[in-house]
Amino acid sequence: MDPTTEFYVQLLANITAVIALIHLANQARLQRKAIETETYVNVNLEFLNTVEKFSENINAPNVEYSALSNKEKRSIDRYFYVANLEFIMMSEKTVRGNLSKHWREGIASAATKKHFVERWHDNSKNLALNEDFVDFFNNSIRKHQRKVGLSNQAAEA
Repeated sequence: MDPTTEFYVQLLANITAVIALIHLANQARLQRKAIETETYVNVNLEFLNTVEKFSENINAPNVEYSALSNKEKRSIDRYFYVANLEFIMMSEKTVRGNLSKHWREGIASAATKKHFVERWHDNSKNLALNEDFVDFFNNSIRKHQRKVGLSNQAAEA
C-alpha cells in the first residue's frame, strides 16, 4: 500500500475510533441520567410514603413532642433514614446538580422543624446513620438556632 493510501486508511480508522468513543460517552451519559431519574423516583416514593404517616399538625408550634405517637416518632426516624440515603447518594455523586441541591435544602429544612430536632436529639444516637450526614444535620440545626437567636435578639432590641 502506498504511503498516501496508508495515511488515509489510518486517518479513517482514527476518526472511526473517535466517533465510537463519543458514542460510548453519550451512551454512558444517557444511562447515568436514566439511573439518576430512576433513583429520584424511588427515593421520592419512599419519602412520600414516609411523610404520609405524619399527622397534619406535626409541625404545629402548639403541639408538644411528648404528644406525638410512637408511630409518628418512628416515621420521623424513617425520614432520617431516607434523608441519610439521599445524603449518601449526593456524596457519592449518584445524584448531582439541581436534584442534589434540592435534597440538601430539604434535609436542612428538617433541621428547622421543632419535632424533627427534638426527635433527633432524643433518638439519633440509636440510628445507624452515615457520620457525614450526622455532621451535616447537626450543623444545620446549629445554623438554624443561630439564625433564630439573631432574629430573637433583633426583635428584642
